[in-house]
Amino acid sequence: MSAVASDPIVIIAPEHDAHAQAVRDRLHAMGAEVMILETARFPGELRISLGTRLDDVEIDGRRIAPAAIYIRDLGLNPSGPGNDLAAGMTADWRRTLAALHERTEFVISLMRRWEAAGVPVYNPLSAYERITKPYQIALLAAAGLPVPATRWTNDPDRVREFAATGPLIYKPVMGGAATRKLVDDDLGDGRLGRLRAAPVCFQEHLPGTDLRIYVVDGEVVASIAIKTDAIDFRGHELALEPFALDDRLREICIRATGVLGLRFTGMDVKLDAHGEPRILELNPSPMFVGFDQRAGTDVLGALCAGLARHARHARHASGARAIDTSTCASPASSTAAPSGSASGARVTVASACSPSQSAWSASMASTAPEPGPGPAPTPTTMRSV
Repeated sequence: MSAVASDPIVIIAPEHDAHAQAVRDRLHAMGAEVMILETARFPGELRISLGTRLDDVEIDGRRIAPAAIYIRDLGLNPSGPGNDLAAGMTADWRRTLAALHERTEFVISLMRRWEAAGVPVYNPLSAYERITKPYQIALLAAAGLPVPATRWTNDPDRVREFAATGPLIYKPVMGGAATRKLVDDDLGDGRLGRLRAAPVCFQEHLPGTDLRIYVVDGEVVASIAIKTDAIDFRGHELALEPFALDDRLREICIRATGVLGLRFTGMDVKLDAHGEPRILELNPSPMFVGFDQRAGTDVLGALCAGLARHARHARHASGARAIDTSTCASPASSTAAPSGSASGARVTVASACSPSQSAWSASMASTAPEPGPGPAPTPTTMRSV
């Protein structure tokens, strides 16, 4: 029996994820068909079949040809939600790891097939190859964009040399734990000896304002100043306020997004002692719900507008009704004002009618998420703060 075809906007995320739910609900209000694909439920509860053609994808008996995709969380982190491997690892760790590798290969292949078939993805896996922090910072620097002096190393001698140049902070290479200021006690043999367990990121200390800047489809849609008295603002925000970008910083943000090949990003930028911006990182799946709530921005609206545009074009091509984008805020302003049938296990399809921590970071304070619900995720889940 042939599968029934469907062309929803697909959200890759756990069904309970607050950001996925917010995107789904906004798109529903616009009349879009939306599918939340919870890959952590595959293969135990979710049936997926792939053929030799790029577009030959069936999920629980339905042929799925996405109009657009938002990747919030690929669900491939072994310690993430829905991935309790403890019992399996105890019973037969080789078999459990082999199954995990097979599942990962399958899910990654599915995402790459959709991208190769021309489906617009926020953000495509091809961009994730440039997201690892030591690589992305080097790429940004090579493009002439402003980044802080940084060294990733497990060499105590290089840490001491770098520390002699001025005040430093340190944090895990992957992120996922609090940033701390490097102090004299950290430069002793005992402390630096822990670098044998894992490398650490050391970076010049920037004393200026923290900024979170969102870019969607090559346009700055929100820019927020984070007032804090802490080295790491997460969990220590005193206020979040819209921040007016000058033309130079706006162009820096747009160029940086292009260098990394991202359709959607939340950039962490910090000002130095002279008020000059330095790019700390570009997040490929940033949190935004808490920022929208506290700063009065509408990143959600800008993201949904992009997804809906692609869905509208797909529907026009197929002769179906168009998506109503009038209910979605335009991403034209950098500080936009806020806007006021089940198929298979944990796959929701509906329409409008229906720290990986090093030896150093293990001693740090536990990670606090940015404003908004949900835990601070790790890059292995294709999520970031």
